[in-house]
Amino acid sequence: MIIPRTQRPLSELPQRNCDVVKSSNERWSVFFRKPEWFRQLASHMKDSATEFPQPYFVLSAGCGKGHEAVSIVITWLEFLEREGVKKEEFPLVVIALDLLSDNLESLNSGEYFLYGTRFDMRRFSKYFSFPPSDELRLVVKDGILDHVFTTQMDLRNFSDLRTLSDFTPEGRGFDAILCNNVGYQMDEPDIWEMLSVFRQILHQGLLLFDDGPRNGPGKIRVSCS
Repeated sequence: MIIPRTQRPLSELPQRNCDVVKSSNERWSVFFRKPEWFRQLASHMKDSATEFPQPYFVLSAGCGKGHEAVSIVITWLEFLEREGVKKEEFPLVVIALDLLSDNLESLNSGEYFLYGTRFDMRRFSKYFSFPPSDELRLVVKDGILDHVFTTQMDLRNFSDLRTLSDFTPEGRGFDAILCNNVGYQMDEPDIWEMLSVFRQILHQGLLLFDDGPRNGPGKIRVSCS
């Protein structure tokens, strides 16, 4: 049985200041799923850049074929351009993990496919090339994946999940964690345990989680900072 999020007191959530992520009515390609998440991420980057001049660490938990990880890098590049910040002043590190090695190979290949509509090629032509032979295929340009590091991991292996903070400076934890469309494959107790681990490895940062397709309105959709 799925417990609707509204029936769980906020005190049980593994973060402070939590709320449901509101859906956006904008039509974006599924390549950049959750557009509201990336707006929140950009806002958090802005707050963090003024607080400390050190790398911004993001965990893409259940990265799939790489669309989310690449979207994080693009969000960062657009933030730098918009705010006039140099890369060396606010470097980015994305750790992308997934259970399937095939997904990680797809991410590292730099070739991605589009299945959505209204993709703004003018906006993203600086990040991708579009082979004329296949309108749905994009090839990421040099430098984008330099900020992404992949590792194979089962999100239900909570002991290994806890060790991820070791990759961050002095083990301080991540500045942001994104986890989308993964929890639907897990039992609810495991979801709440995973969220608890995320809280442990999060450095007073941003947690965005959506357990993906489930039966009825009882989705667990959390936005915390």
